[in-house]
Amino acid sequence: MDIKKFLEEIKIFYNRMSKKQKVVLFSSFAGLILILVFVFVIGSRVSYGVLFSNLNDKDASSIINYLDQQKIPYKIVNGNTIEVPKDSVYKLRLDLAAKGLPSGGVVGFEIFDKQNLSMTSFLENVDYTRALEGELTRTIENISSVDSARVNLAIPKPSVFVDKEQPPTASIVLKLNSPISNSQVYAIQKLVAASVPNLSPDNVIIVDSNGNLLSKKENAEDTLASNELKYKQLIEKEYAHKIKDLLLPIVGENQVVTTVNVDLDLSKVTQKSIKYDPNSVVRSEQNEEEKNWAQTSAGIPGVISNIGANQPTATPPSTTPTTQQTTTQQGPLASEKTKSTINYEISQTETNVVEPLVKIRRVSAAVIVDGNYKYDKKTKKTVYQPLSAVQMADIRKAVEQAIGFDPKRGDTISVVNMQFESTKPKQVSMMSNLNQFYPLLKYILGAILLILFYFLFLRKFIQNVLSYKKGEIAYEQAQAAKAYAQGSVESKIEGKSIKDLEEEISKELDSESALNEEALKDKLIEKKLKEEVERNPEEASAVFKAYISSK
Repeated sequence: MDIKKFLEEIKIFYNRMSKKQKVVLFSSFAGLILILVFVFVIGSRVSYGVLFSNLNDKDASSIINYLDQQKIPYKIVNGNTIEVPKDSVYKLRLDLAAKGLPSGGVVGFEIFDKQNLSMTSFLENVDYTRALEGELTRTIENISSVDSARVNLAIPKPSVFVDKEQPPTASIVLKLNSPISNSQVYAIQKLVAASVPNLSPDNVIIVDSNGNLLSKKENAEDTLASNELKYKQLIEKEYAHKIKDLLLPIVGENQVVTTVNVDLDLSKVTQKSIKYDPNSVVRSEQNEEEKNWAQTSAGIPGVISNIGANQPTATPPSTTPTTQQTTTQQGPLASEKTKSTINYEISQTETNVVEPLVKIRRVSAAVIVDGNYKYDKKTKKTVYQPLSAVQMADIRKAVEQAIGFDPKRGDTISVVNMQFESTKPKQVSMMSNLNQFYPLLKYILGAILLILFYFLFLRKFIQNVLSYKKGEIAYEQAQAAKAYAQGSVESKIEGKSIKDLEEEISKELDSESALNEEALKDKLIEKKLKEEVERNPEEASAVFKAYISSK
C-alpha cells in the first residue's frame, strides 16, 4: 500500500468536505477519544478495601513502612485507617500478623524473647507486669463490644507478715464501639481475676472512655429481681413461639400475632416432716420387784437374849403364802418395791420436700388471626373473608393445648379474628444490589457508551462520507458524460451545414427549439443527461445532493 498516495487521498477528501462535515468529523473523533479515556480510567481503577482501622500512630507507621518496602499501593483515610487493593487485603493481613502487626501499642510475653543477662529482679518484675498487662489488653480487645482497652495492674510485693499483705488490684479503661452488657463486664472482671494470682473480681475496676463506671456492685436483691424478670420473659417467649409454630401451617405466614403473659411464683419453699411408728418393736425389757415383811423377837430381855441365844431372825420372802405360829412378839414392817423398764426400738420417718423454684400461677394468652382472601371475578378485587366460628373454635383449642391451659389455675385465652393491614415488602436498595456487580458494570457501561456514540454520531458521519463519495463519483461520471456528449455534438457539427443540423435535430427536438449552434449543443447535452439519469437514478440523486451541499 502506497502511504503517500493514501495520505494524498485523505488530504483531497478533507479539502472537499464542507465546514459542517468538518465540524461533525472533529466532534466525533473528540467524543470517541473521551469515551476511550473514560473506559480506560474506569477499567484501570483499583478498588480499595480496609486493611486495618483505628490504628495508633506506632502501628500505622510500621504498617506503612512495610507497604512501602513491598511497593504496594495504599491510601490513608481519617488518619488511622489504611486501605489497600481489595484483592490483597487478606494476604497482607496474614503477612502482617506474622510480623506481629498491629500490636495495639502494647507488648506481651514476647518482651522476654530477648533477655538481658544484666537484668535485675526489679526490672524483671516490671517487665512481667507489662507483659501481663499487654496480654490481657489483647484478650479484652477480642470482645465484640470493645474497640480498644488499657489494663493497669497493681501487684504488691509478697510480705512475710500475713497481717501486712495487700491484695492485688486492677483497673481497666474500655473504648466501646457498642453498648456492653453487665454480664460482659462481669466476664471481664472474672477473666482478669483468673489471670492474676490472688486477685478478686471485686478488686477489678472497669470504666469506659467517657469515665462512666461499668463495674458497679449490684445489690443481691436487684440481681435476683433482674434474673426473675429475664426468666419470666424467656417463658413468655417460649409460649408465644409454641402458639405461632402451631398456627403458621393453618393460617399462613404473617397471618398471626401472639402475646403471652405469665405470672410466676419464684419463692423457694422447703417442707420438713417427721413421723413416728406407733407399732414399735421392743428392744429390751427390765423388771425390778421389792416386797415388805414383819420382824419377830422371843424371850425376856437379859443376858441370854443379849448374847444371841434367841436372836430374832428375818423370815425371807416367799411366793407361796405360809402360816407360822410363834410366841415371839411382832417387830416393825418391811417394804416391797416392783420396777419394770421396757425399751422400744424408735421408728421415725423424716421427709424434706422442696417445692419447684419456678411455679406458674397463671397464664394469659392473646392471639389475633387474619382471615382469608379471595379474588372476586366481578369486581376484579381481592375480598377479605373472616374465619368461621368452627375455625375459630379449632384455633382456640389448639392454643389451649399449646400453653397447657388449666382453668383451675385461672388461665385465660383470647382469640380474635381481624383483618391485617397489608404491608408491601421492603424494597432492597438498588445501589446495594449494584455494588456487587460494580466490577462488571463499568465494562457494560463503557460498551453502552460506545454503542450510543456509534449510532448517534459515527454512523451518521459514515453515511455522510459514503454519500459524499457516491456523489463525487456520480459527479465525475456526469462530467464525463457531459464531455462525451459535447464531443459527440462537436463531431457531428463538423463538416455539416447549419441547415443539415437543424433538419437532423428537428426530428428529435421540438420545432420551437432555437436553431443556433449553442442551443443545439445544450439540447443534445440535456438529452444525454436525461438518458444517464434514467439509467442511474441513485447516482444522479447523489450528484444533486453533492451539488447542493457545495453551494
